[in-house]
Amino acid sequence: MSTDDALFRIKELMVLGGDATFLQEHPWFSEETRWAEFVFALLTQTTQLHESHVRWLTQCLLQLDLLSVPDLAECEPTDTTASPGSLIVSFLEDHAVPIDAARRSFGALVDVSRALALNYNGKIQVALRKHGEVLLSEFTSAFATQYVDDDQLRYAVTLWMQNALNMPTPLEDEWTTRFCVRHDLERDALISAADELDLNVAVLDDLIHHYEAEVDRDQQFRRAETD
Repeated sequence: MSTDDALFRIKELMVLGGDATFLQEHPWFSEETRWAEFVFALLTQTTQLHESHVRWLTQCLLQLDLLSVPDLAECEPTDTTASPGSLIVSFLEDHAVPIDAARRSFGALVDVSRALALNYNGKIQVALRKHGEVLLSEFTSAFATQYVDDDQLRYAVTLWMQNALNMPTPLEDEWTTRFCVRHDLERDALISAADELDLNVAVLDDLIHHYEAEVDRDQQFRRAETD
């Protein structure tokens, strides 16, 4: 099935499982907020202002829709006369950032956005996942044990990286396989759709687990009714 089908199924999962308490446990439910956290980290260095003020500035820029990676990647880092550069610099200058620091901030955002667009499809989660896969392979090899097989160890390390590092590396388990078979989806299309929605794939894994568990319970209930 197409990416549109995968997009629909993920949106359906979010509607059906949107009130699940486990979703509150994810600090990076949306990858947009993870990108904003990187912006915050950059601005602490380009502005040299107190972190609390820089965090407020970052949240404002995000809410003003001025942190779009595709838009920033199309800019020239030294051109602050056109949008969004003019708007970013003007906003920062209006809120206690010296003009040189504001221009430096914009230039840094453009450079990083260009790197994301060139190397990682414009997605911070793709960058993390690419390097997370390297870590996953290294850890799986380093932590090899005779007491679990390779697939079990890879699952355990992936789950640990999701939980401890908030790494957007997807689990490979029977739940996701069942979900893909049930809806005639390719796993890669599912991940691509999550990236398009800027949904953390660790959240997607939990939504799928929740959905499949509900399907199992519903089937058990139906069987009990017919017995």
